[in-house]
Amino acid sequence: MALTSNGRLSPATLTLWAKSDRGKASDAWHPLICHLLDVAAACLEIIDLEPARYRDLLAQDLHTTPDRAVALTSALIGLHDLGKANAWFQRKSESCIGRVKEAGFDFPPESTEEIAHGIISMAYLYQALTQRFGLDTLTAKLLSDAVGAHHGFRTSDDDFGKAMQRVRKAKPLWKSAVEELFEEVWAACDAPVELTLPDLSAAAFQRLMGLTSVADWIGSSLDFTEYEGDSKKYLEQARLRAKARLKQVGWSERVPLRADAEFSNIFSYLAPSGATFSPRGLQKAVVDALEGVSEPVLLLVEAPMGEGKTEASFYAHVALQNAVGHRGAYVGLPSQATGNAMFERLHAFLKAQGRQQAPDLQLLHGAQLLNDEYQQLVIKSNLSDSGDKDNVVAKTYFTHLKRALLSEYGAGTIDQALLGILPVKHQFVRLWGLGNRTVILDEVHAYDTYTSNLLLALVRWLRALGSSVILMSATLPRATREQMLEAFAGCRVSTSQTPYPRLAIVHQGQVKETTFLTRPLACFGLESAPVDIESLADRALELVRDGGCLACIVNTVDRAQQLYLALESRLGKEDVMLFHARFPIEQKQRIESSVLKIFGKGEGSEPNPERPHRAVLVATQVVEQSLDLDFDVMLSDLAPIDLLLQRAGRLHRHDKNKGRRGQHERATLHVSGLGTDDVRDGWDKHTTYWHVIYHPSILVRTWLELKSLSQVDLETDLDPLVQCVYATDVRLQGQEVYDEYLEICETEASNQDAIDKRDAGFAELGNPDSAAWENTPRKAWGDDDSRGPLLTRKTQETVTVVPLYGISGKWYLEPQGKTEVPLKGKLKLPLAKAVFGHTVKISRLGIVKALQSRKLQPWLETPLLQNAHPLFLDENGEKTFGKTTVTLEPDLGLVYHKGGQE
Repeated sequence: MALTSNGRLSPATLTLWAKSDRGKASDAWHPLICHLLDVAAACLEIIDLEPARYRDLLAQDLHTTPDRAVALTSALIGLHDLGKANAWFQRKSESCIGRVKEAGFDFPPESTEEIAHGIISMAYLYQALTQRFGLDTLTAKLLSDAVGAHHGFRTSDDDFGKAMQRVRKAKPLWKSAVEELFEEVWAACDAPVELTLPDLSAAAFQRLMGLTSVADWIGSSLDFTEYEGDSKKYLEQARLRAKARLKQVGWSERVPLRADAEFSNIFSYLAPSGATFSPRGLQKAVVDALEGVSEPVLLLVEAPMGEGKTEASFYAHVALQNAVGHRGAYVGLPSQATGNAMFERLHAFLKAQGRQQAPDLQLLHGAQLLNDEYQQLVIKSNLSDSGDKDNVVAKTYFTHLKRALLSEYGAGTIDQALLGILPVKHQFVRLWGLGNRTVILDEVHAYDTYTSNLLLALVRWLRALGSSVILMSATLPRATREQMLEAFAGCRVSTSQTPYPRLAIVHQGQVKETTFLTRPLACFGLESAPVDIESLADRALELVRDGGCLACIVNTVDRAQQLYLALESRLGKEDVMLFHARFPIEQKQRIESSVLKIFGKGEGSEPNPERPHRAVLVATQVVEQSLDLDFDVMLSDLAPIDLLLQRAGRLHRHDKNKGRRGQHERATLHVSGLGTDDVRDGWDKHTTYWHVIYHPSILVRTWLELKSLSQVDLETDLDPLVQCVYATDVRLQGQEVYDEYLEICETEASNQDAIDKRDAGFAELGNPDSAAWENTPRKAWGDDDSRGPLLTRKTQETVTVVPLYGISGKWYLEPQGKTEVPLKGKLKLPLAKAVFGHTVKISRLGIVKALQSRKLQPWLETPLLQNAHPLFLDENGEKTFGKTTVTLEPDLGLVYHKGGQE
């Protein structure tokens, strides 16, 4: 490659390389100055595609004007690989090292300890910022740490100290090369010749880290181009190549979905032909609350099921895009099933807006490959001649979970957002994608103490990064509501006694609450039901004697399997379905689709044509949140009051399903254990295990509150019931008999909550309003894509297994021996996808430990399966661990025989 010096860069400096086709016949290489300018160019082009508000945020970060902030940011990011001007990196290419040596650069013995070039980059940049500009040492260290972290994690103090020693001892030619490169990039980017920066906020630090990595990914993908001696001209040309590359991967300008925020226009696609879609009470309240808003807000919506919370959040996003300048939206939900359902709704919403520039929409969870609607969207979006009329796309570049939040729109699990505040590799890329965005989190009541505290931390970071947050729930205990409002307000708040349903808005640190009218809410009957399986099956049979759609929601998988078998023997397979989390993942998604098809809303204003005359769905908690299902009658195990009310929200949900007659004319919830004389008798450890799934104290208080009721009127009872059960200072009727037991349970629960809160505090990045964030962990926990659920949920430890059947010395996915699975090497994508579809999660402790101790993970080179363990089944389709035998049965999923309860 011919190189031309511009007078500022010496011939020696121009021999330093950054990229090379190592081992390839072309033996091409890319000068270090070119790579630095490529990444600076990518940074500038990414900023140009962001809303104008992003420039203002950079200006706030760097205490200067928007134009100077952009120039300074591009220069800092361009210098991210300054550390490649060191002997340990330059000797990595055998074809390049000779040229570098000939230029006069010395190379120490290979036995000398290598320091990663990202850490050397931090040291070089720190030295330049402090010596050239006299920048405060802490600010300089944070700036250089943010830029040097582009390989995935921050630099430890120990490594930084070693790098500084190495930099100070560098020979003159290396030092002069670094100085030349710094000056050249700084001048090419028009960065300020004088730099005063009093501090760097937590948000500024995370924003700079995230943008550095993203710009490096784009800049590193540009073709090698010759350097002709003019850095400014090279930067201009590199910007054109970066612009083209961004267009190629589907990264388009972030513009509002539509210029108007008129509710009836936004949702006209939901109205019958010729009709106008009129907002409901909640939706009108959101419209009014956002009137005149000019800064990011938090909206906390508490409203009954079916009041249009999702549409209200979509409207809020469009309004905030226009009023504030947000870049897009992400909707996070508790589970993959609810994430799938929300993806479909968000897809329909985006498609209906008709924006000429197609928005990119991603599905974010670990089983995205198995969602047919999403995969079809990905395929069509990446075929130039697909001819598809859909104006929504899902570009391949964003399908990787680490990059998915860089997309404009997304729906998936809350876990994918929470990984942005946990010390996993490249967490700051996720957090960058969530910045200046509308983040919508539904069913926020659904999490335990650990995850709830992570959620509060996420809200604090989103506020710091200039995002708006919309939190939704049917109802929340007052203490939980206040914690969420405080997380965004940044100060203590005390909510008023605003009656339910409620809408709270936090704007510029101030909290305002309002109530609103709802449609007439349902009143459902409340009856006790037996606990033992055979009696419960008899009750279910009685309830569908003359037809009807019945949901039986139980608290454990084992109990669901037992109840299914009992009902199958009474009704036959055609009338009974089973849905739980212990099916192979592909089968679970098929069941989920069938459940939505049979018990869902259907299309148009007519009753769902797929709805059968008689059907029973036996399920666990997988159906209690966000799935739009409608049942004529329901059986449920005793559960905390808010979850029972969530389950009951699936009773008589759709008015269009007419013809509920006889015993189903009135919605009725039958609760196992409600009629017992002493509720503690209902959760004997050898039968139900309810006390393991839920806090015993909340179960007792729920039982005390409900046992004397014959009906629940959601209009008047929903919120008071939740507040009474969760306000432990409120005494309930009959509580005196259980005072001693409750005191023990509540003490245990309080101690466990304290542990969970502490663990969440250790896990997350710290409070962005506190100086403590500067000392957050430097080392990443691991690969976020594979370990995410282990970090965001404090649940029982699980192992992902692939049940395999042995036939003639080979292993197959099916007992019939259709799909052979090799146990060595990297699997091709179609086979990897098929194997992934057969994965199941096991949580039985003894089995988990046995599989982990075996350390047999044959598919480490296959990204989808790198954490999957083969489960070798014998000729009977069984595998025994101690006293527990595991089978995979077509109708039941994974079954534990003997042993305890999951």
